[in-house]
Amino acid sequence: MNLDTGVAEPGTMQLRYSPITTDFTKANNVAEAMCYAAEVNATERGGSANSGYFAEQVTRLVGPTLLAAGLEAKPMEWVVSIVLAQDSDTYGPVVDILAKHEGRPGVINAKRELEGILAMATSHGSANDIFATAARAFRVYNRPEVLALTENPNFDPADFVAGDPRSINPAMFTELDAQLSGARLESIQSRLPVGYYDTIFITASRRTQKAVAPVIVGLLQTLYDASSELREQDELDNYFRRPPMTWALDEVASMSPWKDFPVVLSTAAGDGVLIGAVFHDLSQVRDKWSDNTPGVLRTNMQTTVLFPGINDPQTLRDLQETIGYHWVSVTSHGYQESSGISGGPLTGSGQRSAGTTQQTNQQWLPIVDAGTIQRGHPQDSVAVLMVGAHLGGDGVLWAHTSPYYRAMPWPELLLGSLRYLHQNTATDDPRRLLPTPVLDRDNGAALWPYRQPDQVKYLLDTLAWAKAQRPQTALDDELEEDA
Repeated sequence: MNLDTGVAEPGTMQLRYSPITTDFTKANNVAEAMCYAAEVNATERGGSANSGYFAEQVTRLVGPTLLAAGLEAKPMEWVVSIVLAQDSDTYGPVVDILAKHEGRPGVINAKRELEGILAMATSHGSANDIFATAARAFRVYNRPEVLALTENPNFDPADFVAGDPRSINPAMFTELDAQLSGARLESIQSRLPVGYYDTIFITASRRTQKAVAPVIVGLLQTLYDASSELREQDELDNYFRRPPMTWALDEVASMSPWKDFPVVLSTAAGDGVLIGAVFHDLSQVRDKWSDNTPGVLRTNMQTTVLFPGINDPQTLRDLQETIGYHWVSVTSHGYQESSGISGGPLTGSGQRSAGTTQQTNQQWLPIVDAGTIQRGHPQDSVAVLMVGAHLGGDGVLWAHTSPYYRAMPWPELLLGSLRYLHQNTATDDPRRLLPTPVLDRDNGAALWPYRQPDQVKYLLDTLAWAKAQRPQTALDDELEEDA
């Protein structure tokens, strides 16, 4: 889902998603999530009380509008034209549709909420701000490429979350699985790998991240609602083999400042969602939510991975306190020397003595101090610090990372997978269109320190062969023209 161009990357299918729904509760959830994201990204201090207030009030406008569009199969363009007008009169058709469907669950409540907020337009000083907040959340749909992604939706959140957990998946076969798969014995078939699950990729450039945040947050809310419903149904059916949905969220503070994110972290695992989130530092969390939210994140994230270079003092202090303290035996050594004369100055005798002292005491010191968190591992610049109670001991572990393009066995595995793909799949398999890895830069300079010359030559030859097998795409032609 490319929110910059609206064009699918090679080997993928464009996802077309619309927040329009016929369920009032879901419409409200999505509306509030989208409007809060727009509001906090438009203010310097995102997590203010006003942000929450306006998001809740705007929900009374947008939620019923999304519901009305769903009830009459209106396109997203219809919703956008109403919201962006910032005029209470444009909501007349919404009220009419809701009145027509008052017998449907939740519709009469939606109509009352909408009529109540519209009445504020003539009696409340903040009405203009409420209309403006709604328009801010939907302004991104003024971009044709984003609006086009809502037309003829090809995405069902419930189907995506459910996947197909019971079907045998040949793409996951080992060589032995492939050999045995022809046997129709139940004992063999039951051991073959099963499960088909799709993956959603959402991309946006740095210049558009804040603008498209409402779209992303709306999608996350929709997926979370679907996962929560499915988990409840699975429990009723006594089915517990469905794997959780995994979210890998980068640039959370700007791309997905979801109002309920701190709360969701505490309930996500029970609702069938595992979350990995990236923040530059905890000041982003305080700005988008509240001063208490960093503590919520540290409590609910089972593992925290810290990269060197954090420069926010409060974040460093918070992390040092979170990691904790321990008793350390500190030994100090001393040397003492003395001399003197006993007796008279002419008849006395000189004395000289010397000795060492040693003292050991216990000191309560940080397990990892703020300076080490900021600078990183003293001997390994690419090491990351992992923090989590499940790691045992003091709950910290230095992980020494290996770039995929350099360390064994990752280039070998990557190129072996490409060779297998091109030799064992149909010519129209979309995976063939995925870009080949850049391992041949500077004649494979990153490969040489770890391998013999014949090993490097084999990897480079395999890469050249894989490139020759990959079909040329329109994007490749554009890149060649740009170059």
